[in-house]
Amino acid sequence: LLRCKAAGDTEYGNCPAGIARMDNRQASITVQSQLGKQFTLNFMTGYVNATVGEVDARLDGDAWIVTRDNGEVYQVPLAAIEGG
Repeated sequence: LLRCKAAGDTEYGNCPAGIARMDNRQASITVQSQLGKQFTLNFMTGYVNATVGEVDARLDGDAWIVTRDNGEVYQVPLAAIEGG
């Protein structure tokens, strides 16, 4: 489960997610949004993208904060991407 919130929400909820890790601390994470839509976030060397729309990703301590262009926000722990 990843912490997530829909556009306009102030509180985080949880969204189911599956992780496929790759070499060099890269991963693809398939997420189911709170609205039931499924998409993939790709954490690659030097960039983060998604299979739907544009995303803004920033590292905040030990977690990535990913904001989709529709306002949804996801918190992805580094441990989910790198293992551990």
